Formats: sequence, structure tokens, C-alpha cells
Amino acid sequence: MNAHRAWRAGARMCGLLICGCVGVSGGGGCQAVPQPQGRTGVQATYSLGTLRAELPAEVSVMAVAAASEAALLAKGYSIVRRTQSAESAEVVSRRSGDGWLESTTIASWVTATGTAASIRRDPLGDEAESRSIMDEVLVRLGR
Repeated sequence: MNAHRAWRAGARMCGLLICGCVGVSGGGGCQAVPQPQGRTGVQATYSLGTLRAELPAEVSVMAVAAASEAALLAKGYSIVRRTQSAESAEVVSRRSGDGWLESTTIASWVTATGTAASIRRDPLGDEAESRSIMDEVLVRLGR
């Protein structure tokens, strides 16, 4: 496991511990609430630093990858790495001025009911930026 993955795993575990403490103390726990995104109200849930949405079956993984790249470039990100197949895709990007741990990853994959997409702004997540990027991706998908 490289240092970056180890750090991410540690950060996620810290989030789980904090949520566990809040849940035990009566604060309600870590209930992620889906919120509508885009023109068609695609439901997206933000939890532990990752925004996840389920898209209809007619939206292919390749279309999500292309829309992700276009959205990120339009927002001033540069693409660091991309991988894609018919079943899954991942686009990793960075903004000018990002530190060495900072990056934004958009992943998409085939599910039993359609295509799922997730956005993660590392190292600790950024819900507002993730939702802004998701809106841009959905616009490019006509959603």
C-alpha cells in the first residue's frame, strides 16, 4: 500500500470513528441524505468525503467519463490520469495550486440498475465542490 492510499484509509477511519462517537452520544449518527442534482433531480448522497449518484441505464460509463473530463477542464482542473473500459472509468485531476495530496477523482461503473458515479475531493472531501462538479457533469449528460 503506498503512502497516499494509507493516508486516505486513515482519514476514512477517522471519519468513521467521529461518526461513531456522534451516533453513540445521541447526535443521530452519520445519516447521509440524498439531495437532487442537475435538471432532472438525480439523487446524490454525500458520505465520508464522497458524493455518489445512480444514473439511468441509458447513460454509459464512457459518456460519464467524457462528461467528467469536459466538466473538470471547464472548471480549470487539469487531467492527471484517466482509465476507462466498458464497465468502469476513473478520471483523476488537480487544480492549479493544489498541494501534493490534493486531487479530485471521478469514478463511474456499471451497476445492476444503471451506472453509478462518484466524486471525491482528496484528502478530506469537499461537499460543495463535489456537488458543483456533479452538476457540471450532469449538464453535459443532458440531465
